[in-house]
Amino acid sequence: RMKNCAGFQFGCESPYCRACSIRHHYKLRDRLWEVAREIPPSNLRIGTFAMADSSDMSLRPSFRFLSQCAQEMLKEVPSLYGWFMRREASPVASGYFHPHVHILLHVKPGYSSGRNCMSEAKWAAAWEKVLPEELRSTQRSPVLVESVESPESVVRYITKSPFLKAN
Repeated sequence: RMKNCAGFQFGCESPYCRACSIRHHYKLRDRLWEVAREIPPSNLRIGTFAMADSSDMSLRPSFRFLSQCAQEMLKEVPSLYGWFMRREASPVASGYFHPHVHILLHVKPGYSSGRNCMSEAKWAAAWEKVLPEELRSTQRSPVLVESVESPESVVRYITKSPFLKAN
């Protein structure tokens, strides 16, 4: 716990405080599960959208920009009812991180066929459209969108705490 953390009920709310971060994780997971369990799994997708690696000193502005780009892209997709987005950074080297977002997508019934169909290639094109070339990830697949078989495990994965394992 942080020095001024009062504990379980009245914590410091710092993301760096282990107790408060874990408490926030459980609250967030429970709120998202309340919504996601009402949606049929066939109408859910999980997407991961990555950008170029960032130094620890520029991670905060990179995250802000990453969120703006993702929201701009998602607003243009006609086959979505809504989404839940969570930012994450994975360490790749000393002082460098790989920023990306995990997005739980609530898709409309016509998502997988018809005029508003979104294939992996269309998602990649939409991501490239909003992300400047110099910030595009050199990773093999900077865009990954998959069907959801177990909504509960996807909710646990998206809302994971840095102090707890997602599995």
